[in-house]
Amino acid sequence: MFHGKGTLKLSSGDIYKGDFNQDRRHVTGTIKYADGRIYQGEFNEDQRTGCGKLTFPDGTTYTLNGQIIAPEDN
Repeated sequence: MFHGKGTLKLSSGDIYKGDFNQDRRHVTGTIKYADGRIYQGEFNEDQRTGCGKLTFPDGTTYTLNGQIIAPEDN
């Protein structure tokens, strides 16, 4: 069971580094998606909460302030 800080490499090529609570991404972390996007921010019960920053491969960056982001494809 994951608990505390760690790194999770998914079969999709996505990599999560951050906090875990009972096998779920929780509190803060960073996901580097295989397609080059990067999400840095808050998580609650394995879901992105929308408080954070989303950066695209072309450098476009969005600051997210509390909006729920749709569940990931993973």
